[in-house]
Amino acid sequence: MQKTAKVGVFIIIVNFLIYIGLGLPDSVLGSAWPAVRQTYHVNVDYVGYLTAISLVCSFGSTLLYPKLSAKLTMDRIMMLSMWFVLIGLLALMWGQAVWLLIVAAIAMGFGQGAIDIAVNDYAAKRFSSGLMSILHGMYGVGVTLSSFVMALSLVFPMGWRLGVLSVIVLQVVIMAVVMSSRQAFRGSDTAVTNDEITTVKLAGSDWLLPGFYFVYGVELVIGKYVSSFAVDHWQYSATTATNVATLFWAGLMVGRFLTGVTTRWQSNRRLILTHIILTAIATGMMFLPVEALLPFAGFGLGLGLSAIYPLMMMVPYARYNDQKAKRVVSWNLAFCQAGMVVLPLVTGWTYQAVGAMSLPIIILILVGAMLGLGSVILRQN
Repeated sequence: MQKTAKVGVFIIIVNFLIYIGLGLPDSVLGSAWPAVRQTYHVNVDYVGYLTAISLVCSFGSTLLYPKLSAKLTMDRIMMLSMWFVLIGLLALMWGQAVWLLIVAAIAMGFGQGAIDIAVNDYAAKRFSSGLMSILHGMYGVGVTLSSFVMALSLVFPMGWRLGVLSVIVLQVVIMAVVMSSRQAFRGSDTAVTNDEITTVKLAGSDWLLPGFYFVYGVELVIGKYVSSFAVDHWQYSATTATNVATLFWAGLMVGRFLTGVTTRWQSNRRLILTHIILTAIATGMMFLPVEALLPFAGFGLGLGLSAIYPLMMMVPYARYNDQKAKRVVSWNLAFCQAGMVVLPLVTGWTYQAVGAMSLPIIILILVGAMLGLGSVILRQN
């Protein structure tokens, strides 16, 4: 199906800003965690529980989105979600009790999940493949920006709380921009009623795409464990190992901006399959007995995965009517978040029991599953 409406440059920029805002909170419990956990007096592994809580809440909000979109206009969903994120950041900044950390994870999980599904649904229906890929690249801009802000804040007396406050200010600015453009989002989904959403049923083959997104949870597997692999298998220093993980995320961001250009002369199908194969080649580099190849493998893994998530998100609106596409997009994100909870946990258990070389084996199995599912999905009419 073709895009239903042309989107003005200002609205495209607003969506880009929203996605930058989506990435801003993610470094707060990442790069600044060593300082945050000292304030809250919790162990280093507590961030894993907070991440799981946040992802579970995101999972819930993506499943609720189709019904919410039938009752509320998109501008209200966006503003409500942003308030949830803001409340989570405020709870984190002001608190010292552990329960406020949990409140922050819950609020940010629900808020970020709803923002993610709302913007993905809006963009998949209206944006070109190139714009969709650039949109997802903006998430990396947000993560990078907040990581820099958090690192800079640690040199000031307020410490990490100053960094969180800075992120809050940026979020408020983005909220103000979204508020000023509410009319463009309002009523965008009024043609889809709650009854229509409820009666939409997915056939067996329709679940292949959500299944693909579950396997796409390999992104977080790599992001979480590639630095540990560098230390445990190649005896990299902690600093150098962190750089390997940074190169992975950089490859993901750069690749999405590059995909925004390459979609002009390559089909989505060819780009998706080419990037899956590139990911498999980069994974294969992890098996080679050459220590210096690992940073290139990290960047290659990010570059390979970069096009897959945004371009596969275009498939539902190219294949189904609006009601069914909305339901499939919702399940795509829900399954992806489930994969990002389950797959890192399973990988962690396996890594602990078997050793570091289990990581490239697990990645290769998941990439192989993506290639198989992707080939079947893209072959369907």
